[in-house]
Order: sequence, then structure tokens, then C-alpha cells
Amino acid sequence: MMLLRKSRKWKEEMMLSKFNNKKHRRLTAMLLCVALMLGSVTSVSADISAADSETEAQSEVQTYAEEPTTEAVSYEAPETEAQAVETEAHTEAATEAHTEAATEAHTETQTEAATETHTETAAETTETEVETETETEVVAQQLEYEDDQVKVHVTASEEGIIPDHASLKVVPLVKQEVTNEMTDEQKQEVEAINKKYDEAEQKLIEKADSEAFDIAGFLAYDIGFVDADGNEVEPNGDVKVTMEYKKAQAPEGIEVSEDTELTVMHLEEDKNGEVKQVVDLADDNVTNGAVEKLQTNEENKLEKVEFVSDSFSTFTVTWTNTTISLSIHYVDENGTEIQGNQTVPEDFKNYNESVTFADYAGTISGYEYSSAHLDSATGETVTSAQGSRKSNDYDFWVSYTYYLSIKNGSNEVERLSSGYYGARTADIYLVYNKINETETPDTPDKPSDTGSKLSHEKYIKKNADNTYDITLNASGSVGTEYNKAKLDILFIVDTSESMNNDDRIPETKKAINALTAVFDSNNMKNKVDVRYKMVTFATGASLATTNWVDSTVLGNAVKNLNYVRYGGTNYDQGLSTGANALSTGARTGARKIVIFLTDGEPTFYGRPRYHSDWGQTANGRGSSTSRATLDAAITSAGKIKCDDFYAVGISLKDDIVIYTYDNTYYNDREQNTKTGEGILGEIKDATGASGGKVINLKKPSDLSDEFEAIAGETIKFACTNVMITDKLSKYVATTENSRLQVMVAKRVDGQYTQRFKAEYELEKGGNIVLKDKDGKDKVIATASYDKDAKTATLDFVDDYELEEDYYYYITITNVEPSQEAYDEYLKNGYTQKGYIGDTPTDTSDNGYYATDGIKLEGGPISSGQTGFKSNEEAKVEYTWKKTPKTEDYKDPVIKLEDHVQHITVEKKWSGVTDVDNNVVLAQLVKVSQDEAGNTIETPVDGKIIELTKDNSFKGSFTVRNASEYVVRELKPDANGEIIYKDNRYSIAADEDTITFDNINYKVSYSVDAANRKVTITNTKASEKIRIIKTGTDTQLLLQGAEFTLKDSEGNTITVGTNIQGDKYVSDGNGLVLEGEIGVGTYTLTEIKAPTGYVILPSGITITVDINNVTVSGAEDKVTCVKDRDGVYVITVKNEVVYNLPNSGGSGIYWFSICGMLLMMAAAWIIYKNKCREVLVK
Repeated sequence: MMLLRKSRKWKEEMMLSKFNNKKHRRLTAMLLCVALMLGSVTSVSADISAADSETEAQSEVQTYAEEPTTEAVSYEAPETEAQAVETEAHTEAATEAHTEAATEAHTETQTEAATETHTETAAETTETEVETETETEVVAQQLEYEDDQVKVHVTASEEGIIPDHASLKVVPLVKQEVTNEMTDEQKQEVEAINKKYDEAEQKLIEKADSEAFDIAGFLAYDIGFVDADGNEVEPNGDVKVTMEYKKAQAPEGIEVSEDTELTVMHLEEDKNGEVKQVVDLADDNVTNGAVEKLQTNEENKLEKVEFVSDSFSTFTVTWTNTTISLSIHYVDENGTEIQGNQTVPEDFKNYNESVTFADYAGTISGYEYSSAHLDSATGETVTSAQGSRKSNDYDFWVSYTYYLSIKNGSNEVERLSSGYYGARTADIYLVYNKINETETPDTPDKPSDTGSKLSHEKYIKKNADNTYDITLNASGSVGTEYNKAKLDILFIVDTSESMNNDDRIPETKKAINALTAVFDSNNMKNKVDVRYKMVTFATGASLATTNWVDSTVLGNAVKNLNYVRYGGTNYDQGLSTGANALSTGARTGARKIVIFLTDGEPTFYGRPRYHSDWGQTANGRGSSTSRATLDAAITSAGKIKCDDFYAVGISLKDDIVIYTYDNTYYNDREQNTKTGEGILGEIKDATGASGGKVINLKKPSDLSDEFEAIAGETIKFACTNVMITDKLSKYVATTENSRLQVMVAKRVDGQYTQRFKAEYELEKGGNIVLKDKDGKDKVIATASYDKDAKTATLDFVDDYELEEDYYYYITITNVEPSQEAYDEYLKNGYTQKGYIGDTPTDTSDNGYYATDGIKLEGGPISSGQTGFKSNEEAKVEYTWKKTPKTEDYKDPVIKLEDHVQHITVEKKWSGVTDVDNNVVLAQLVKVSQDEAGNTIETPVDGKIIELTKDNSFKGSFTVRNASEYVVRELKPDANGEIIYKDNRYSIAADEDTITFDNINYKVSYSVDAANRKVTITNTKASEKIRIIKTGTDTQLLLQGAEFTLKDSEGNTITVGTNIQGDKYVSDGNGLVLEGEIGVGTYTLTEIKAPTGYVILPSGITITVDINNVTVSGAEDKVTCVKDRDGVYVITVKNEVVYNLPNSGGSGIYWFSICGMLLMMAAAWIIYKNKCREVLVK
């Protein structure tokens, strides 16, 4: 009871403890909830307090920001109107007057803001000092403008630069829609602004197109001064314009990146208000303005701009995208740089221009140019690049994205883009092979004697019978349809005041337009690629075109050509500015031509400067020539590096005095006078140009004819002693149909007309005599072919000069790949002797010129294609300007793909699935017949392919004629005559047995002659067996049993490795044999049983086919079961040897006694168990 009570008390205590614990837990949970609620209330209270503080702070900031400024007074027009501010400038600056004027202006603005669009405010005219970020600037006059986005300051460093009583007018040019809600006055104002905006947009696009850059967007402002009557007036000198943006700005709708560049463009206007040119104020060559500061934020948006100008009109802050460029690297075959790099060309963006990389491969001593590659010396092969562009239409703005497609022949390898996305640059590696280690490389980016390039082409045509025609041509005109002659022409034009006499300026304009018209004619525009620049000079010099432009843009510049009032004649500045212009952006490989035009002797030299009494002046006498003036001109002429220099004078004097001193107070002179033509001769000689001439025209009206003649001389290639030679390579052979053909054609307005054609069969021999085009008997050339040397020659007589617009052709027709080409191709393909055909080396549709083959049906045959070189040597020799020259032709290739056939081979397996590790060797075999008509199969040396899982057990052989070959499988053979990877093999005939991974297969062949396909089938011809020896209890494995295994012909068969002599003996695991056994019928005979067991009375028959293994005989003593591994397990049982005792024999007693003892033991065990049960109860 006591224990029971204690137990109950303990249980009660436990329950109470549990209850108390539960109370404690509930109390703790309640306290935690209270703590959480208090924390939340505190947090919300703090957030409300912080929000109230922030609102209060923002209110303070907003109040401060909304306080009106007193520095300038601005008028805010309605949303559909432009904003403008006019500020009146006064020359008097007394403090009281200034304060009074400012107050009046402020009051007037506030009372008239609803009706007027402009406000006048007095300008500060007292000289003050304005602090900038870097220096203290002296400001004598200042006008201001301000709107919601920008604050504009216009300052002058001296009084009087801003005209008296002038007001500042700033109109942001923002394109807007005209709506019906507007008044007529508002509509007119918006339409006027839109017209200004459209004009600015168009002029910027024209400049971008002509100077090869991409405008992403712009902000435009019409800035100017107006007098008291509202008339526009210009400043009397340089003024500084500062624009500070309240929030960083960028044009809407454009992607601004860190690569986007900014500049300030000034749309300069003539006296009629027409835009005469767009000037980039960031250009160092601009003399009437400059950008002093462009401040942007980290997103490249504009914060502040400062620029200087001496006139007002429309200004634009312009965002331009990074241009496309190609970086050319000159490397050897190991990728080691052998010469400096160059950019091709600078600011490459002409959207319709193409470049051929081989044209940039100049001569480098000790090296021979090989090929061009992208990104590295071993990168993908490339041959050319083609430009294009795509328009991007925004709401109020059109821009362009420029592309450059890098190609290998006609296949695009990579595309560059000037847009926000995509690569803008690429590296092209021109790879050279070293040929002489002792010579020092020359500079490749300055091709020697660019003017000595005779127009010549070599190209190939494929005929319907798979033969080729190989043609070489030459012409007396520069350029070809595919490789246009590149001409960079620079005009240096005198615009001194004397050019106003006798219509010299108008005649100069006509002459320049006449020259460009020659190159724009139908006969020339597809053969020459001409770019122009123009420099004008008087007392100083300037660029009339900042960059290289086409004839259209040049024509616009020519329209604006005019004389400079009071301008002198500064040869020095004109020539030095021209030298810089010529070297900047000039193209590699272009013929550089300079035309220098003047009507007077040099009178000034050095940079011009402003004189308070004389205006613009420079060093020199001003109206006559000093020695220093002439020397400076000659020195500057020496800076010009060109191929042709034409010095053209108009009515130059014959007795020019050369004074000793610049000072006109001293009249010391040199003893001998000079002629104007003689001075121009000295200028030309100083340039070192190999071409060109000096001309002194008597009257300006002769200029046009002379300029047309200069154009004619430029496009004509006057050479003599011409000989064309073509030696065929060992990979090309003539046929019985081959002919030597000579032709002459004339090109007029882009069309070719045949003037002469003759040919003869090469097998018959002979030559062709070419006579003069006028029908006379004068022989001008002879064509012949040397069969032994495999060389064709077209040899012109020494004094014959190739005619302009005439083309001379020599063709070897109907050639084919030689046997050596076939042998090389069938053995190694193009891997060892192959060559990539030059571009262009494909014929045109009409056969008169070379192309890249892109437009041919089926694409290029040679250009950019891999094949064998058609010629061992092809060259043209000639004399030009009394100097012998030799130039190589481009190399076409012939291809063998259409001259060979392919035998495809496929390996198939039957009766087996696990063949992944099998390697099948297929041998190409040449089939022939002996004299008795028996078929002979001869393995072709080196023509073995491996068929494996990796190539899906498929392959092919390339042969000249598939009907002459078969394909056979190889089988291992210690005595075989075919050796492959140091192992011997022999041919597996049809139905032969071949073994893979210990499995036998039967080989069979099937041929699809129409499709030139051979199928080799390996059919499984064996199964894997395992023979086990057991007792009648199959768990009892017996050792020592001996068997023989023989085929149907009584031959002992070896399976596995357990054979001993000619018999198999079971091991401790009962294993008799295990291994592959071929298809057939076999007999297994037990010749000795294990000790104590009965030998089988008869043999066991084992039958093997491709799908099963069966056994028979020996009654029920043998079984055959296929296990999960696909092995057929044959179990052979033996009975034990044993004799029971006879009835009544002594053995029976022992059995009886043992049985009785077992029964007694069982009874005792039962009794004991019963006693234990009673005791338990």
C-alpha cells in the first residue's frame, strides 16, 4: 500500500510537474508575443518619423529650388512653342545704370510674359573676372539665356566684340508636331523650328556620309545676336559660348556608350542664310572656332560644353559612334611580327566600299606573301571585306548602322558593326613566308611606286567537258572591273584676291568638275575608285573638305569656292596643309595625285596672323617674292609624297624678281630673275613625284581642257616592250582539243567589243601574228606556245604602246588535270600540295575580265577555293617611264572534285550487337585482267581505311574511275603481304571467316554499282559454350573427367585454353572447357570418368547454329541452358559406382542395430519433455 501510495504520489507529482512545465511554457510564449508586439509598434513609429523627416527635407529642397533666380530673366513659352531669351547689351556700365536696367527688364518680363516670346535684359559691360575650374577668365561683356534644361553664357574678352545694343537669341531646335490646338502664330513658329531642325539633320547626314562617321544623335540650337530692330548681327571677333545643363543630356532614342564620341558642329551660313558648310569645331584644322571643353558624366551624357566661334547660326552637339576598323598585322608563318601594324583604312566606313587583303600585302624584302587570316596567323583564311549599311528610323531622326562583312571568297566569316552591339574591330594577319634571312624587311604600308601597276588579270573558265580555259590579259588603261584603280586626288587651289580677275574662280570650278566628270563616266566609274580632298590657300590655308570625299561632296565644296579679299599667295601654307591632308586617311595602294593651281608668285610664308592695321598677314613681302618665301615653299613641297604632281599656273609672269629680304624697305635682289613656270618646276621637283608636269596657261578658259587631259593621263598606262608569259604547272596538261587563242577587245561606256581573234591547235604548232588596229600590215605582237616548256607567250614589239581602253588576251583552252595531279590528290588530297586560289581568278559571264566567281552558276571555281596551281610562273614584263618593270599575275587553281569519283563503304553486322570495340580494315583493290582474261585484284598501296564505331563503320575512297576498283576487308595473317601499322594482313574473300574478340564471322560483299557503294557484311558464325562435369546431384562438381571434342570430320577442335594435348580435363570447379565454337556439329566423348563414377556409355552430339546450341545423346545425362550472359552452359552428369549387400548377408545386421538405437533415443527424448511439462504446471 505504501508503495502504491508512493507510486500515486509520484504520478501526481509528475502530472503537476508536467502541468507546471506547461504553464511555464505558456507564460513564456505569452511574454515573447508581447515583446514582438512592442518591437513592431516601435519600428512602425520610427518609420513614420523618418518619413515625416524626409518629406519635410524634400519640401525644403523644393522650396529652395523653386526660388526665382535673379542672375538672368527667362521667359517660358507654352509647351508647343520654342523658348528664347533676348538680352540687351549696353556699352555703358555704371553701377546705377546697370541696376536700373536690370530692374526694368525684370518687371517688363513679368508683366508681358503672357504675350511676348522674348525678354530683354541689360548685359554687364563692366570688366569682371569669372572663375572657372582651371583658370580665371577676363570677361568684358556677357549675355545669358536660361530655360528648364540649359543655361547659356556668351562672353567676350574685349569690349566691342558684342555689338552695341545687341540682344542674345537662343532657340533650341526640338522637332514638334503641329496640332489643331495651336494658334496660327504658334504653328508658324513650330514649322519654322522644324524646318531648321530638318536642315540641320540633312546637313549632318551629308557630312557623315562624306567623311565616313556615324551620327548617333544630336542636340541643336540656333544661337545669334539681333539688333534693336530685330536684324541679325554677327560678333566683331571671337566669343565664347558656355552651355551648362541642369541635368545631363543625350538625344532621345539613341544608345549612349563609353565608346560614343561627342563634338560640336557649326552649320556656317552665307550672307543669304544658306548653309555653306558644316564645320567640326573639334577639328584642329579649323581656324574660325574651337571646342574648349566637353564635360560628360559616367554615362557619357552631356553636362557642360564650351566653344569659341567668330560667327553665329545653328550649332549642334553631336554624338558619333566608334567607327569600324581593321587592324592589319604583318607576320611570318610562326605569327612573329615582321613589321608594324596599320589600320585599313582609317575610319573605314564607306558603306559601298570593298577591300581585298592581298592589296595590302606590300613587298617585304626577305619574305614572300602567303595568305590572310582572321584573329591570328593560323586563324580562318579570309580574302576580302565588303561594306554595307542599314538605316535606323527614330521618331524625328534617321541614323545608319554600318557593317563590314569579312569574307573568304563568297563565304562570310565575320561581320563587324558600328552599332551599339557587335564587334567594331577585327585583326587581319597577313602571313609571309621567309625566303632570305639576310635581308631587312621593307615597310609594307607604303607600296613602292604605286603608279606602276599595269592593269593585268589571269582567270580560269570551266568548260562543259570539265576542261579549263586559262586566260591572261593586259590593258593600256588602269583598273579592272573587280580591282578598281584607287586614286586619291588632292587639289591645292589658290584663292588669293587676284583669282577674282578674268573669271579665274568660275573657270577653276568648271575645270574641277570637268575632271571629276571623266572619272564618273560610264567607261571609268566601274574601273576606278576615286576620292578627293581640296585645300585652299591665300594669306593662309584651310581644308575645303576635312576628309576624303566623293565627287558629289567635292562638288558642293567647289560651289562655295571663292577668292579671299586682300588675300596674298602663301605657297608654303598651301603646300604644307596639303601634305598633311594627303597623308591623313590616304589609302594603302592608292595612286596619290596632287594638282596645284595658282595665278601668282609666292608672296607670303609661315602661319598667318592678325594685324590691327593690315588684317590677316604672314611672313614675307606681301606683293613680291623673297628668298625666304621661295625656300619655305620648296621645303613644304618636299613634305608632299605623291605619285603625280601637276603644277598648273594661270598667266604667270616670266620675270619674277627674288628679293633678298622680307622687309619691303630693302630692295636687294638676286641677280637673275625667275619665271613663274620655273618656280613651279622647282616646286614639282621638290615633291620627288615620278609623274605629273608643269603647265602655265595663258588664259583661265583653258583650265577645263587641261584638267580633262590630266584625268586622261591618270587613267592611261603608257607602257612599251610588253611581254606576257604563262608557264603551266605540273598539275595541268593540255588535251587534243587545246588551242592557243589571242584576242583584242575595246571597252566603250563599260561595254566590250571584240576587235580581233585568232587561234591554232597546240598539237599542230605555229604562232599568231597580231597587227595594228588601223588595218595596216604593221605587226604589233606575236603569240606562240612551247610544248616542251609548257609556256605560252604574247610578245609585243618594243616600240608598241598599249592603247587606252584596249584589252589584249592570250588563252590556253581545254586543259585538264595532269596524271601527277590525280596521283597527288588520290594520295593526299590537297593537304600537302594544295593552294588557295587568288581572288579574283574566275571568269566573268562574258569572258572579258576576272571576277570573284560569286555570280557564276555554282559559285567560284578558283577564287578562294582549294586546288592545285594552274601555273608555275605567270608574269608580264614592260617598260614604264623608261624603267623596266615585272609584275606577277594572280594564281588560279584547278580542282579535281569533278574529275574523280567516290566509292563509299559501309560495314554491317549480323547476329551480334556488341561491336563497339571492333576495328575493321577496308582495302581499296584495283581490278585488272591478265592476258588469259583472268581477273586480278591488286591492293592499292596506302589505300586502307579504318571502319569503327566513331565513323559509324562508314568511309569512302576517292578514285579516278570507280569501275576499275573494288573494296575488300582485311584479315590478320602472319604470312600476309599487306602491312598496316606493323601488322600483316591478307584479303578476306567472300565467305571467308574472320575473327573479332574471339567471335567468328563470315564475310560477304554486295556492290551497288550505280551508286558506287560497297557493303561488307560480317555474319556471326560462332557461339560461346561452357561444359561442366557434375554428379547426378548437379551441385556436386567433379574433377578429373577426360573428354575429346571433334567436328563432323573427326578433327579435334580447340575451344578455350583448357585443352591438354588432344583432350580436355575437368578442373576442381568441374569446368571442362569454355570459349567460342563455330557453327557446325560436334561430338563430345568422355574417355575417362572421375574415380568412383560410371563413364558415359555414348558420346554427346553438340549442334551450333547462328541462333542456338543444342545437345543430344547420353539419355538424361546432359543438359544445355543459355545463361543471362548469352553463354550456353552444357552440364554432363555421372553416376556413382556402388553395390548393395545381398539378402541375409552380414551387412544387414549393422543396419538393424543402428535403426533400433535411433528409435530408443527418440522415446527417451519424448519422455523427458512430458515430465518437464508436468513440473511446470
